Amino acid sequence: MESITSVVKSSVKTIRKCILCEEREAEYCIKGLIKDCYCKECALEQFSDLGLLEKIS
Repeated sequence: MESITSVVKSSVKTIRKCILCEEREAEYCIKGLIKDCYCKECALEQFSDLGLLEKIS
């Protein structure tokens, strides 16, 4: 039987914040580096091409 803590953790979606503006939800990250996440606006401003980034599911 699962503990209540593991059930709660698995049911709560982790919302990542953009590392630049720290206000909006992150939608993109650098391929292979999930810790560096960006909202769409900041990603476009920094990289100009969203093809360089991976969409967070």
